[in-house]
Amino acid sequence: FDQYDGIGASGVSELQNDGFNYFTAGVYWNESEPQNDVYDWDRLDDSVGILPMSKLGFAVKAHPLIWMFDLSMPDYLLSMNESETASEVNDHIGALVSRYASQIDRWEVINEAHGFPASGNFDRDFISALTRDSVDLVHELDPDSITTVNAAFSWYGTDVIMEMYEVDHDETF
Repeated sequence: FDQYDGIGASGVSELQNDGFNYFTAGVYWNESEPQNDVYDWDRLDDSVGILPMSKLGFAVKAHPLIWMFDLSMPDYLLSMNESETASEVNDHIGALVSRYASQIDRWEVINEAHGFPASGNFDRDFISALTRDSVDLVHELDPDSITTVNAAFSWYGTDVIMEMYEVDHDETF
């Protein structure tokens, strides 16, 4: 997801000439903070392209601040309990939004939030509370930003909406 490195300045110029003005920056946790409290700012700034795309006038959306899918979470996060995870999410969002609030105006707070494979093995109540708290934190740090919650249908099993139609549904994923 190193978009800027993939197309470079000349590719971006062609996109602008064709009328493109919106850029989604991949800020996946395992790549943006691969070790606890160690951020790869150079990668986000330059390889992903947050700084050059913003300077060129593109509207920039961060995708996603949180995605609790195992392949996108750093190893240190995988074994944390709810309290530890909530604290780490706060720190992670705080660092990214504080650094990029002037370049990014749209934050996808959580990706595929309500399907079990992207739950980090936490229950729905925890993921819902984490999502609400995270949206609130983004708005506290960047009051003029647009936030989105990508609560896509689960492709791997029953999701919240389909579960509601089951006669004997329970409150798990």
